[in-house]
Amino acid sequence: MALPKLMVPTYDLEVPSNGTKIQYRPFLVREEKLLLMASEGDDEKVMAKALREIVEHCVLTKLNINELTIYDLEYIFLQLRARSVGEISDLRYVCQNNIGKSKKTEKKCLAPIKISLDLSTIEVQKDEKHDGHIKLTDTIGIILKDPSVALIEKYGVREIESVENLFDVIADCVDHVYSGEQIIKDYKKEELDEFIGSLTQQQFEGVKTFFETVPKLHHTVSFKCDKCKNESSVELRGLTDFFM
Repeated sequence: MALPKLMVPTYDLEVPSNGTKIQYRPFLVREEKLLLMASEGDDEKVMAKALREIVEHCVLTKLNINELTIYDLEYIFLQLRARSVGEISDLRYVCQNNIGKSKKTEKKCLAPIKISLDLSTIEVQKDEKHDGHIKLTDTIGIILKDPSVALIEKYGVREIESVENLFDVIADCVDHVYSGEQIIKDYKKEELDEFIGSLTQQQFEGVKTFFETVPKLHHTVSFKCDKCKNESSVELRGLTDFFM
């Protein structure tokens, strides 16, 4: 006799970057095992690959994962985690308040602090200044797209923001260059690098603003240390800050 099939609930959500409605299910034991195996190491690329696979398994709507932005992946996974494990995530911190007699006397409290965070309250924060249309001259400009899932698999979360990979990340985010009415997409990587390198500091400010204002998971948590009674807050950004 065949084993019975277990019913799994399904839920709906909107993809933050474009408002597309998708249906998903909670992750199961096999996906949780995949996540645990990835989290045992300290390799961001391995973790990114695991998150991608879990989202691919659990999203029931046809979806091109490569077209998702990094904050899309983070938000979708956050919802999966909330529905699968629970909406409350227990975060642990160490109090960094200086309890020395003066500012010159460094003696930190270091008391453990437990914070219960309701994941259902976390939303993608969007900046009104975020604009992928970078106008360089009256007739020439660049259209940038938000960093995609493929980038964190290629570079890792921290390496995306490093100076060493700056030009490569920018090049990967260029959708096209335009000159007047002409849209230019057929170019070599070396040509694009040279084009970006020829920007003036003023022109490059638009590119910097674009990356500085990319939407992100962001939440500020306020807490009070039971030991030293100091009131403080911490800013949470991205999946690793929230619960991993």
